[in-house]
Amino acid sequence: MSSRAHCSVCSEAGAMRCARCKNELYCSQTCQHADWPNHKQHCFSPSPSGVLTDEQRPSSVSDNVNGIIIHCNAERYSRGVFEPTIINPSHAIYRKGFHASLFQKVGLPIIVYRHHPPTYGDQGRDNQIATYLMIESDGIADLQWQQCAGTVTVMRQDKKPLTAEAMETMWMYADHLLDLFSSGPSIAKRKMNPTGFVKFCRRYKADKLVNYPDNEGFKNMSLPL
Repeated sequence: MSSRAHCSVCSEAGAMRCARCKNELYCSQTCQHADWPNHKQHCFSPSPSGVLTDEQRPSSVSDNVNGIIIHCNAERYSRGVFEPTIINPSHAIYRKGFHASLFQKVGLPIIVYRHHPPTYGDQGRDNQIATYLMIESDGIADLQWQQCAGTVTVMRQDKKPLTAEAMETMWMYADHLLDLFSSGPSIAKRKMNPTGFVKFCRRYKADKLVNYPDNEGFKNMSLPL
């Protein structure tokens, strides 16, 4: 992935970050002001540790939530890639989870909880799916997510059930954006919005059912997610 930082609006070289969330990049105040009506919907102040702040956490935590565990490379041989899980109100995801800025931007906020601190150099702890989910508007994940992300648990911030099929679709959307970044940041950024996300999800579901017409999980996957 390119290390060059690009403006979230015009894709020119960007050096200004949003002062509040530190996620979006801009080349000028003009572009920043133009993006504010959209950006303000997912702009949150990060805590010093990078985990969710009080305003990012669900307003009430009283019920169990259906989430997904994404296993790291070392665990996939015995446990598979995606594993449904029940997240109870005392789960550490509510205290130590990270928001994924890409999915804030496209209108489906998710919280990602890392099971263990990163162990750099341990390829078994690599988790490309988690890395892709955590890319930012420039197509690059924060350094702490680029290697050895480990096994993670993911839930929707609105606490609606998250299925393995929806998780796969979100992963493939991030993968699709990274392919577009290789052709040019402006192309990827045009798809990095709620409309582009919904269109991709519809196309991905249709393609899965062409290839796997008896896949009940995708048949029952409601759209928009």
